[in-house]
Amino acid sequence: MNFIFVLYRFTIIIIINIVNAQLYTNVGVYSYDNPVDLCKGDICRYRVAVTIKKCRKIKSELEKLNKIERRINKETSKDLDSLESITFGESVTTIGQSAFYGCTSLTTAPELPATILANYCYVNMFQSCTSLTTVPVLSATTLVSNCYVGMFRGCTSLTQAPVLSAATLANSCYRQMFNGCTSLTTAPELPATELADYCYYEMFSGCTSLNYIKCLATDISANGCTNSWVDGVASTGTFVKNASMSSWTTGENGIPANWTRVNA
Repeated sequence: MNFIFVLYRFTIIIIINIVNAQLYTNVGVYSYDNPVDLCKGDICRYRVAVTIKKCRKIKSELEKLNKIERRINKETSKDLDSLESITFGESVTTIGQSAFYGCTSLTTAPELPATILANYCYVNMFQSCTSLTTVPVLSATTLVSNCYVGMFRGCTSLTQAPVLSAATLANSCYRQMFNGCTSLTTAPELPATELADYCYYEMFSGCTSLNYIKCLATDISANGCTNSWVDGVASTGTFVKNASMSSWTTGENGIPANWTRVNA
């Protein structure tokens, strides 16, 4: 914790550091256990002493606030751990990132009726909600950058994904959306034909039970759009693709190896 003050009529700036209730003063490259040692006159010593007293008082108040904050965080964590369901009122217009991160008792997600989204609006919203089984309808058909990043990441009980009906994508819109959803067997249909930068990046990575994907893309040239998107999925499965699409690669960045390819 640093406090900086200037002794007027002197050409010296003193930085007072408070560490573990001890005061240390730095002036240039020199250190002093007691800033008063710098003073040669009574006025200087008085001003330094007053400043030190104020610094100690501020430090004491900050420590009290820190204890209160830790207590609040602890109680909040307990409440979130036991949260099973959520209902939003009509007046709710914004939700913070990672709003329900780690709510391990949450089984049913609240309705999310918004049709107009904001950048980063649902980032990591239900990440690590390991009991989540029921997901909301995602009504938006026009997406914005990073809107669903990591939304259900680590939801290990999730067996059914929400419908993703948007035909036009935005950069990183579905990035890591279902990453680590180990119980998910069927991916939501992906109707978009032209992909955006990083839109499917690691989208299904770590979905070890996933064995069915229907993706109608015909243009996957965007930067990183399918990087590691199927890394770690089931060893066998079915991939339904656009009949006119012939540029899919095989592997974690394309169609999983040993999966059956079917034309839509």
